[in-house]
Parts: sequence; structure tokens; C-alpha cells
Amino acid sequence: MQPAAIQSARSDLLRGLALGEVRLAVLPQIEIATGAITGFEAVARWDHPEFGLLTPGLFLGLAAREGLSGLLTRTLLAQAAAQVLRWREGGWPVMVALNLGPSDLVDPTFPADAVAAVREAAARADWLVLEAGEEALAAAGDAGFNTLELLRLAGFQVALDAKGPPA
Repeated sequence: MQPAAIQSARSDLLRGLALGEVRLAVLPQIEIATGAITGFEAVARWDHPEFGLLTPGLFLGLAAREGLSGLLTRTLLAQAAAQVLRWREGGWPVMVALNLGPSDLVDPTFPADAVAAVREAAARADWLVLEAGEEALAAAGDAGFNTLELLRLAGFQVALDAKGPPA
């Protein structure tokens, strides 16, 4: 049995996702040589009605523990597809990169859901870069590589976010 506080936090997050309180925020990706913005890294922000604007560090762990990471990724992917379409229609040929978690990489329905989200937004898959962190990919094993290949075949750009050795 979960403690009441965890159940309440889970309910809050589900409500926040359903009501659009959890939303896409972006960080610019800049080409050093020219200073031009070439794309954006998608991040999540939760505009919580009681606590204000929450950064991912305050709710991603909850989402992972409560099995809501996949729903969160799908929510952000749909928002990213809609946003990149608006930018492209406005003459900005940019990309949006979105991180995938271990639960996304092992979910056999994720590639089809990703395609559906892009189609529903009237965007294109190749305007999105779906990134798998090395830890997430290691945790997902062969299923993760299979998911990335299906996403690549569906037209998404796929990237491995490798941290490299510790400094």
C-alpha cells in the first residue's frame, strides 16, 4: 500500500498531465561558429496550481516510480511535434530533441504512438530527434535498440546521448 502522500502526488501528476499543466519548455541548441539557433532540447515544466512552476528534477522521479514516464513522454512528444510545426511554418528550420527513458525504450507501443502523435500534429517525424541516454539504453537492452530502429525507420532522427567517462 502506498503512503497517502505518494498517492496524492501521483494523482496530482495525472491531473496535471490531463489538464495541460505539464508542458513543453525548450532550451536552444546553438551552432558555436555562427551563433545560429539550430534546434531546441525539450524539457518538461509543471505549472502546479499550488506550488508554481516545477522543474523536472521535482517530478521526473515521481513519474518514473509511479509508472507515468511513458505518459509524460507521449505528452511532451505531442507538444513538441505541434511546436516544431509552428516554427517550421514560421520559417524557422529547426529541430526539437526529446529524451526517451527506459520505459519508452521497452514499450512495444511507443513507436506507433510516436508516429501517431506526429501525424496528429501534422508535423514530420524527421523534424524530431529522439534521444536515448546511455543508461536508459543499457537498462532497456535489445528491446531499446529495436525501439530505436523502429523509430528511425518511421523517419525520426535518433541519437545516443552518451555522457562519456567521468572527468
